[in-house]
Amino acid sequence: MINVVKEFVIQSFKTLDSTQDQLHRQIAQGQDVHGVIVVAGHQTAGRGRNGNVWQSPTGGSYQSVAFRCQKGKPRAGLITIAIGVCIAESMAVRNIPIKVKWPNDLYLGDLKIGGILGELSRGYLILGVGINAAQISKSVLGENGFRSVEEVHHLVRKAFRRTINELPTTGDYSRRFAELDFLAGRTVVVKNRAEVFSGAARGIDRDGCLKIEGNETLGTQVVCSGSVETIGISD
Repeated sequence: MINVVKEFVIQSFKTLDSTQDQLHRQIAQGQDVHGVIVVAGHQTAGRGRNGNVWQSPTGGSYQSVAFRCQKGKPRAGLITIAIGVCIAESMAVRNIPIKVKWPNDLYLGDLKIGGILGELSRGYLILGVGINAAQISKSVLGENGFRSVEEVHHLVRKAFRRTINELPTTGDYSRRFAELDFLAGRTVVVKNRAEVFSGAARGIDRDGCLKIEGNETLGTQVVCSGSVETIGISD
């Protein structure tokens, strides 16, 4: 599991290729980056899952945090879901109705406004969060939106801390996720390597894996990684 962090150390950059890659470099150099948060005002080579490009224009919130892990791999998929849940709950304080799309996206209505990337590196878990703060302000808050992107940074860091503090005692996020589930009631197709699963999305299990209700023959299937496409409303 992940070691507790007493205080975060913030490293701010006006421009970076990628906040994730910056932490990877520091780890490769032998630096102890446990609890380090790297923030960039703009990324020239932001990354999403599966090598996808993450557009990172000025005005968004782009930050990555590193946590040292104890022996054994952490459940990165569950931690990614937990971060998403905590971010959505923090945004709810501002009356911003964020939904979490399994496995790592944040949605406002039908608009993707953020994503979470988890990667392992030499005993550390690196978690990156990118959020289009300007789009949130335009869509929900109007002219009286976030006073600065620092407000969004703060909400994300609050989610980092909540997740790390909760994980040792809160192993099951399925109930909280259900209240924020973007895929709830949708028919989905999940591609996981060479396998394809389809059916109605039915939330997650305690490990953060997606439950898919198929036909009578297939029953309910559990998928722990993959990409999701929605193809309709099931109920």
